[in-house]
Amino acid sequence: MPVRSFLALSLFIGAIAAGGSHALAQRALPDRAVWHDPAFSRQVEARNRAIRRRAVNQRRAVTPQRRASQHLVPRRSYNLRTRTYSAPIPGRYANPYGRGRVQAETAQETGVPRYATTRPPAYRTRTARQPAYRTRAPRQPVTRYAAPRREATHTQRARTGYVRPYQIRSANPYDGPVYAPQNPRRAQAARLPQSRRPAPATTPRARVAGANRTVNVSYPPGYDRVPTPLFSRASLEATMRAAARYRLIVRSGGWRRIPPGKGLRMGDAGNRVVLLKYRLIKTGDYPRPASITTVFDQRTRQALLRFQARHGLAADGTAGAATLRALNVSAAERLATLEKNIARLRGKLAARLPGRFVMVNIPDYRAEVVERGRVRARHNVVVGRPSRQTNIIRAEITEVNFYPSWHVPQSIVEKDLLPRLRRGQNALDHMKLQVMRSWDGPKLNPASINWNTRAASNLKFKQGPGPNNALGMVRLNMPNRHAIYMHDTPAQSLLDRRTRAFSSGCVRVKDVFKLTNWLLRDNPGWNADRVRATLRTGRSDNVKLAAPVPVYFGYFTAWAQPGGAVQFRPDIYGHDRQLKVAERRKR
Repeated sequence: MPVRSFLALSLFIGAIAAGGSHALAQRALPDRAVWHDPAFSRQVEARNRAIRRRAVNQRRAVTPQRRASQHLVPRRSYNLRTRTYSAPIPGRYANPYGRGRVQAETAQETGVPRYATTRPPAYRTRTARQPAYRTRAPRQPVTRYAAPRREATHTQRARTGYVRPYQIRSANPYDGPVYAPQNPRRAQAARLPQSRRPAPATTPRARVAGANRTVNVSYPPGYDRVPTPLFSRASLEATMRAAARYRLIVRSGGWRRIPPGKGLRMGDAGNRVVLLKYRLIKTGDYPRPASITTVFDQRTRQALLRFQARHGLAADGTAGAATLRALNVSAAERLATLEKNIARLRGKLAARLPGRFVMVNIPDYRAEVVERGRVRARHNVVVGRPSRQTNIIRAEITEVNFYPSWHVPQSIVEKDLLPRLRRGQNALDHMKLQVMRSWDGPKLNPASINWNTRAASNLKFKQGPGPNNALGMVRLNMPNRHAIYMHDTPAQSLLDRRTRAFSSGCVRVKDVFKLTNWLLRDNPGWNADRVRATLRTGRSDNVKLAAPVPVYFGYFTAWAQPGGAVQFRPDIYGHDRQLKVAERRKR
């Protein structure tokens, strides 16, 4: 055989042998050699997505009826390298009850298998977040009753003074439901006769039905039971005595500030609690004990309630942010506030007061009905917001308007109504307003008016009478140059809030029907029954008073009662700061 042919045959046989060995080596390679195959990677990703989608659908399908029969199953994950599912990791389990990871109870604690647990179907279980690996015993879960309404917030409980009965707080989820106590105010009202129960002011019909019910005069928290009016010599003398006490506190060094931090409540202990007790002792809210402990006890809570009532705060017995701010106001600032209000009281008492009048204290959001030197009733009121303040005036109530029409003031037209109309809002139909060029002119078609022109601000807007009128069902007409008056309101919920500065300058009165009865008492033929009958007709009626009743709008942020309780209210309009600047300029 020639040499050249032999070399060609050798090369051919070598190529065949190399190809076979490459195929064998390809079979012997591990999985990582096929790792970069795009088709296989897509299959793995699709499989993982299907696993995750199936898990999500299983969690969404859990219903309260099936929760008791479901189990806590071990978590498992898919390994891309070995194409297998990993073994369960000890201590890590899927939670069919909600988000996060939870630690299942052991068989010794619950008497059920380790991978299973049961819950009553009418309960929702919430457990704190826990790490993936946990060696110590898990926290006790917090159980709530699955009621259709949500739990009342802390502010609602402080405002209303009770806890809703469907709230349940149980340390052990197997204890069963534990209902909160009934509302004490409602329980007390239920024991009264039907004629003496307060009428619910929810609908116009219910309010009219309760217009003539006789209810005892109620004094808000923080007021003495002795009905001493703010405009009286006794109140002025008590305020002067309070200023003398605060002057001694200032000379002795005042009181220390409480460091900032979280709120203080029952059971807390520490140096801040001690400072709180000393602060309350200084102003007489906390009787000085033989020894002061570091624990926030029941006596401290009662003292804090008295302090909150005197300062117009939410009386919840806890030192929150607002209470701490009031506590940290210095004694010198409190003394300056008392001295400024003494000057205001002297100015009001310089003239002789009538025997029958109404006084509205703007920072206190209340009106006093005074007759023969005694307070006959106190009413919650809504005053002007800081941007549209209620003016300090003296006027006379001359007329009672039943179902009045509301002539929208020019300030509300320019600041509220026209901007809404220019933005395209259908405010006219929503408020049922009529547009005219003059109060006696014909009605205009709103579609034919260009609201972006200057002439639009000269138009007049009027709202017809009715229970949903902005003035409500009664207006107390008191002519004055500021066009301010007292009236009813369909938004009765605002009258129960602690801070009530929401109006555009006028004063909205709670229980205005009772005030109307008192005003019309001297009119022949007018009594509570006739007032209610007039309200039931739904027709407009203007009744002039037999004798005009003076009304005073005052601004008093501090005063004292003859019993010794000193009242402080926030300076919502900043008049105290302005008075301070005027005193400095005078010097």
